[in-house]
Amino acid sequence: TFCKNEKYSELVNLIYSLWQLFWIFDHEAELEKKIDIPLLINVKNKLTGEDLAKLIWLTGVVSLGKGDHVNADKYLKQAKDLFEISGNKNGYAWAFHLITSINAANMSENSIDEIINSFEKSANLFRETGDFWGECSVLQNTAILETLLKHYSKALKIYEEYEILAKRTKNIAQQGYINTMRGWIFTNTKKYDQALKYLRNGMEFFKDGTTPEALCYTLLIISYYYFKTKNDHNAFFIAGAQENIRS
Repeated sequence: TFCKNEKYSELVNLIYSLWQLFWIFDHEAELEKKIDIPLLINVKNKLTGEDLAKLIWLTGVVSLGKGDHVNADKYLKQAKDLFEISGNKNGYAWAFHLITSINAANMSENSIDEIINSFEKSANLFRETGDFWGECSVLQNTAILETLLKHYSKALKIYEEYEILAKRTKNIAQQGYINTMRGWIFTNTKKYDQALKYLRNGMEFFKDGTTPEALCYTLLIISYYYFKTKNDHNAFFIAGAQENIRS
């Protein structure tokens, strides 16, 4: 209907206003099926620079959701430049952050400091625009990176900051996730009593079953905890429960 009436700008802004729902509920593939984004890009002469930035950014997000890092990086860089020209600070912040996240996923040892500095820049950009969800996303990715680098003290400090924001926004799933990730860190450092405490706390947020993806992550780490503490029976049981929920 929008395309028939050539209301391209209205369509782009409608999709862009809903992108967080597509992202949270993993519907990027549905977005691609129902809306011909390349077709819209071809009518770019009927879009403002700001609308084109949003459309290209959405294309990058869809590519990222499909695991296509090459095209995601290409489109997000284009969107970042267009958002900078149009003065959309929040759009620029998201494009910059997702580009950094792609770089983190493909990082080399020489790029670690640069990636961490880019995450810090992303967090500052989100603070400037008052985007708590964006800031939480940066803290989440930074903490994961520091954990993978075995910088456990740094990661735990980031989770403290992350938890303050998650409580402020009353995000139950994120609060559960933070406890779970602390449990993972303490499992890796063989502080099993602390690990068990945080894993139990995490499960309290997820046991009602309303956030199955987050529950699966928690169950995976609980299974890992049981393997590390030589309780193979429980480890296999929990891993099987996770697999059933995920499928």
